[in-house]
Amino acid sequence: MENYDPKPRSSTYKPPFGNYIVMLLISIIFAIQFLGDPQKLYLSALILKNASFNSILGYFWLHTGVIHIASNLVLLAIFGRYTCTKMGNAKYILVYIAMGFAAALAHILLDGRPVIGASGAIFGVLGMAVVLSWRKLSPLGPWLIFIWIALSVAIAISGNSQIAHVAHVAGFVTGMITAAILIIFNQADCSDTDYSLMRIVRQVQDNLSYGYYYQKG
Repeated sequence: MENYDPKPRSSTYKPPFGNYIVMLLISIIFAIQFLGDPQKLYLSALILKNASFNSILGYFWLHTGVIHIASNLVLLAIFGRYTCTKMGNAKYILVYIAMGFAAALAHILLDGRPVIGASGAIFGVLGMAVVLSWRKLSPLGPWLIFIWIALSVAIAISGNSQIAHVAHVAGFVTGMITAAILIIFNQADCSDTDYSLMRIVRQVQDNLSYGYYYQKG
């Protein structure tokens, strides 16, 4: 059996400005939230408690405190830079927002409690990192992440936590699926993706190409 060694789309390093923009926006909104609106009178409409456009778009920019935002910024600093450089800045920002939407919808459908925080979208970034940067992570890295997700699922099922684990899991799964789709349509660098997954992706690409040319012919 031959090992498939995917080549990067570009050997030129591109700074992850998209990730920096996301981190900056989160920090600015946090400052506004706690300095400019300490009573949360204006930002209360952004809390995710229904399927309104404002809450679905706004909840993942808010945080409950310093520890909450700091932990999310650390995860973005570690994993966001990987995924951003793999797909480009503009695409990264759009995908980040889309994963926040997906986490919100899952939370509304399966949990429903009022919630704020970027964790759902950030778990999406984590899911993309597992797919796009599997071979850059330490040997135990991906499996520790999967164990973390499994624990989140177990806690979500038990219902004994104030943390929105449903949003976390939904974001993570959405991130993995999104990363695979981007690779299939050649919209992300797959040079560090797991070999076994790349063989599956190439098979899907071949099937799509065959179907396209068959219809065209």
